[in-house]
Amino acid sequence: MGNFHALFRDPTAPAQKAQRKTNPRPASLKGKTVAFLNNDGSGLGVRIQEFYNEMERVLKERYGVTRVFHREKFRTMTGQGAPDELVRELASGADLVINGMGV
Repeated sequence: MGNFHALFRDPTAPAQKAQRKTNPRPASLKGKTVAFLNNDGSGLGVRIQEFYNEMERVLKERYGVTRVFHREKFRTMTGQGAPDELVRELASGADLVINGMGV
């Protein structure tokens, strides 16, 4: 199995990164559950869904991921944060969350 860390990069600006707490990355994805969070804002999810489908295939075949599930969070005029219920679901149901945007 290849190094999955090479596939993922954190695009967060240094100032934002300093303000948030993140959990360490797992040593392996074998047997893990991965969630994809789509927050593209358009309501269509077309482009990002194609990416998620391919990533799901790669994660399962190459890295031994057991389960993948998808959720959506659309941007609103009042804020960018995900509802608490969605955050709880992701935190309790996934070992790793991939947040993506596609327009």
